[in-house]
Parts: sequence; C-alpha cells; structure tokens
Amino acid sequence: MSIDREQIVALIIEKVRDIDPPALAGRADGLSDQTRLFGKEGLFDSLGLVALIVDVEQAIADASGASVTLGDDRAMSQSHSPFRSVGALADYALMLISEN
Repeated sequence: MSIDREQIVALIIEKVRDIDPPALAGRADGLSDQTRLFGKEGLFDSLGLVALIVDVEQAIADASGASVTLGDDRAMSQSHSPFRSVGALADYALMLISEN
C-alpha cells in the first residue's frame, strides 16, 4: 500500500494532537506542514520529539506497511534537520519509504 506526502502530513498532525504538547495550547493558527516541531518556536522538547517520532513511525507502518526509522544517524547528520517542521518530517519519511 502506498502513502503520499499529504497523508503523511495528516498522520504527523494527528500524532501531534494526540500528544498535545503544552506549546500547542492557545495556538490560534492551527497545524500545517509549516508548523515547527523542534528548535526555536517548536512544539516539542527533546523527549516530546522522541515520543512523536515513535508514534509517527508506527502510524506510517500501520497506514502503508512500510517500516521506517525516522530517528537514525542519517537524520541527525543532515544540515537541515528533518525534525524542524511537519513538512520536513513528512518529506524525510517519504524519502525513506521510497528507498524501501
């Protein structure tokens, strides 16, 4: 079963809402592929980000049958972190899925 970027973005947003990080409270702008996940103005601290990554990996596996590891050495060594925004994480996940 294949999965596209829009579906991955939706999965990530769903998982962000499930975790409901404190930084999400009071945000009137909603969530989109531009939403910052980590770093300056990000929704998550490092522990929250780990929880999100695990949840997103499982959601991708459930939705597509593809097993991906988002928090690997490759992700950590990129000059632009795949964890900076919803869209960046979706792009990284899609790249890993296409490589499988």
